[in-house]
Amino acid sequence: GQAPVDACADVDALRTTCQALPERFDTSTTLAKGCYRAAKSPELAAGVTLTVEPGTTLIFAEGTKLEVGEGQSLVAAGTAEEPICLTGDVASRGAWAGLLLGRTEGGEHKLEHVTVEYAGSTDSDAEAAAIKVVSDSREVRLSLTGSTIRESEGFGLYLVGSAELTSFSDNTFTKNTLGPAGVDSDVAGFLDAASTYTGNDVDEVFVRSNRLSKNLTWAAIDVPYHLSGYLHVDATWVIEAPNTIVMSEGGWISVDGDDAALDASGTAEAPIVFTGAQAVRG
Repeated sequence: GQAPVDACADVDALRTTCQALPERFDTSTTLAKGCYRAAKSPELAAGVTLTVEPGTTLIFAEGTKLEVGEGQSLVAAGTAEEPICLTGDVASRGAWAGLLLGRTEGGEHKLEHVTVEYAGSTDSDAEAAAIKVVSDSREVRLSLTGSTIRESEGFGLYLVGSAELTSFSDNTFTKNTLGPAGVDSDVAGFLDAASTYTGNDVDEVFVRSNRLSKNLTWAAIDVPYHLSGYLHVDATWVIEAPNTIVMSEGGWISVDGDDAALDASGTAEAPIVFTGAQAVRG
């Protein structure tokens, strides 16, 4: 097979051809293939869908972000031959804030064959991410496939518990400062084993743990899941082998209730390990 096309390989050569990204989108808009530079964070009017055509490069000035909020949606569906690049003006982690995806009303955010790099500025958000799904308890629908999330100053991906991943497969999270992903315990099960989560400064998926009542199978993803604290499981939690669950200091797991069970079936060659964040008894 052919080596995949690096969506952001030609950024420097494209700079001279870049046109200014509009500062405001009042109606649903399709950005034709080309190069655009965002000098300011674009604003989207209510209900607007922003569609990015394959082969497009978006360069974001320092401190800018692409926020697609309530009732709006972002559709960036590249192809393997013509992927989409979202990058920073400067090739350094945190050069821009990244994508902030808010709740969806009927539509969904779609990222396919997209590279997001040099985002996740932690200046004003200690839990920043290149792609941060933000919402209250209302649903945020996201399809994320075939994409590369790299060189974030925060996490690669951040998911709230109300995130609904309609599809998630074959993504690469690498060279991110805080790790590949920071996720709520109810959405950790969306992460798939075919994606790559290694090569980050911290090779662990950080799980903000509280309850576990949905998305109950946690794939073997070649990096540990690191739980922030206690986890109350009230359904059947399946941990695929091999796997490592790292517990923060003082953390515990409670599997309790009529429908609660733990299925952690490892083998001698592919064990499942529960361990502490520090190698200290107790």
